[in-house]
Amino acid sequence: MQQFLAKVDLRKGPLERTVTTIIRLKSPDWSTEKHERKEFIYYYEDWSAKDWLGIPIDPFSEHVEGKYLECLYRPKLDERTGELVNNVFSGTRESYYIPFSKKNVDEIIASSAHSTKESIRFIIKFAMEDSPDGFQMTTRNQFD
Repeated sequence: MQQFLAKVDLRKGPLERTVTTIIRLKSPDWSTEKHERKEFIYYYEDWSAKDWLGIPIDPFSEHVEGKYLECLYRPKLDERTGELVNNVFSGTRESYYIPFSKKNVDEIIASSAHSTKESIRFIIKFAMEDSPDGFQMTTRNQFD
């Protein structure tokens, strides 16, 4: 991505962002106290732009918006004094930041440069926790 952005010259034209896929899922909201499962969306887009000569750059594909890998830390204490020495890396988890709503989906579709709601893939992910009886397998459905 950095190599692509380094070549872009916005004086020769805008950076065009084309949405290819929108994914809807339920996930814990780590920003709340009880980590309730809420519906979120994230999406993939392809970027295209021109260089300083006005020549199209090879597109950058599959850029993700709406989710990120959050780093987790735990405190490291001094064994003798019990005082906090530092924070230590303890893993990662996927976090989502675009809540699902019709308004958010419509805004994403409207901001896309070269796609319409008919050309975007819509995927809905269902986890075992989302099943009313709790015994079904994790599934994924795609709607065109």
